[in-house]
Amino acid sequence: MILFFLVKISFGQAPLPETYFINPVNIPISLSGSFGELRNNHFHSGLDIRTQGRIGIPVHAAASGYISRMKVGVFGYGNVLYIQHPNGYTTVYGHMEEFSPKIRKYLRENQYRLEKNTIELFPGKGEIPIEQGELIGLSGESGSAGGPHLHFEIRDGSQRPMNPFLFGMQVEDTKPPVVKALQVYPQNENSHVALSARQQELHFTKNKEGSYQTKTIEAYGKLGFGVDAIDYMNGSNNTHGIYHIQTCLNGEPQMEITFDNFSFANTRYINRYIDYAHFKDKKSRVQKLFLEENNKVDMQINMINEHGLIDIKDSLDYKFEIYLKDFAGNLTHIKIPIKGVKATAEEIVPKPDETTDFFAQANKPNVFELEHHDIYIPKDALYENTYLKLDETAGSVDVHKFTTPLHKNITIGFKADKYTKEDFDKLYVARRYPWGTKYYSPTYKEENRITTRTRTFGTYGLEMDTIAPTITPVNFRDKKWVSDLKYLKLKIKDEESGIADYYGTINGKFIVLEYDYKSDIIRYDFRDKVSDQTENNLKVIVVDNVGNSATFEATFFRKE
Repeated sequence: MILFFLVKISFGQAPLPETYFINPVNIPISLSGSFGELRNNHFHSGLDIRTQGRIGIPVHAAASGYISRMKVGVFGYGNVLYIQHPNGYTTVYGHMEEFSPKIRKYLRENQYRLEKNTIELFPGKGEIPIEQGELIGLSGESGSAGGPHLHFEIRDGSQRPMNPFLFGMQVEDTKPPVVKALQVYPQNENSHVALSARQQELHFTKNKEGSYQTKTIEAYGKLGFGVDAIDYMNGSNNTHGIYHIQTCLNGEPQMEITFDNFSFANTRYINRYIDYAHFKDKKSRVQKLFLEENNKVDMQINMINEHGLIDIKDSLDYKFEIYLKDFAGNLTHIKIPIKGVKATAEEIVPKPDETTDFFAQANKPNVFELEHHDIYIPKDALYENTYLKLDETAGSVDVHKFTTPLHKNITIGFKADKYTKEDFDKLYVARRYPWGTKYYSPTYKEENRITTRTRTFGTYGLEMDTIAPTITPVNFRDKKWVSDLKYLKLKIKDEESGIADYYGTINGKFIVLEYDYKSDIIRYDFRDKVSDQTENNLKVIVVDNVGNSATFEATFFRKE
């Protein structure tokens, strides 16, 4: 059982409440994800509680309050509940399979009233009261979950996610963090490591006591360091994030960062916080232990000396140290000895020259006109001034390198005046990958012009989709009895632009269809009791992203 106790820590408000929240699931706690973990484009905002590989584990309210928000979505948290508590905190329960009867009743009434499959609702304070420990639903893997688990969050009064461990969550952990990679970053033309001004990987060994050490590096000038490290907890092979990082130079603290809370507004700055290019190339998330310009991550960061950078002088010896700690207090120590050796400009391998004809300024909007395409990059979409690589053909455009992060959407425009109206209507923008895969990119059409908005550099081109989606029954056949079924299930697929919408009726009445995009399955739940007839006509319409539609109809017989 999880216990919550008073933690003497404050964020400009009263100490965190003692024994306020209880375990949301009555099974031994094992985590597949921890708070603050480094994820694609965001920091993880809660705990992913494993559910023994099963769907359907009862989920209980961690404290009394009322349902303040609920959402049924195809992606993200999928089926998710938000409970507002009297003390100002909010708890969040994501990826659920279904909600408890009284919550489901409220949800379905609104879905049928508005005829919506996906929906977001904000009940008032008195509409769905909840008591501590009350069953609120069953765990699942809805939305973007990679497997069965419960995503659990605690948010403060400003809706900032907070580390649930701060409330005393107990998970057995006797394992210290593990170091996977170390990087060093010379900061300017006068800085160098091993006679190179380029970023370098540092090789290290692990001694019997568990600490790590590199060989002595010869360096000069301002340097920054980065570390890729993970943590393990007892009873699980899942990897987790690091709770606390501190660096020291000759025993003097340089920077520290603690994963206690953050705001959703700034979570995408993770792409500035990590070495994004290294991650895209090597699938290794190196945390930079220095703060670069336009990095607005808002965890608890304390940069004591020059934004975490160190300045190496000629002929002096230094000891740079990194301390990694998990919430349980397990500590890992990294030692990097440095010898100051100044080299001449002729001896240093310079950084590669990336100059092109297209220079984009980070603090200004930028427009680039090509023969067949145009690219608009708004102010603050880039983290730093960047020379762009732009190449085009008549049907596609290479927009810079996928290893460069974008913080805001850019707009890519395509001239489309050579197409007939019939063909124009079937066009969409796709992101193309070198191995041939392509994915629909949000597409907007004007007269003779098509645009897409994206936060990822890469290759984009126009594609045509004239093929309608497919709809296939999974667990029933036309003109058969289905009295023993809980659900009607159909598989829906679209090989080109992808599914945009779906709509179903029984005997002409709207039905809610639950969609799991990972399995391509939509299903109707017979508990909705849309029809009490024996003979029923099912009709399902599926539309793709360019407007091609498919219709499926079948007759089924049923008695309760």
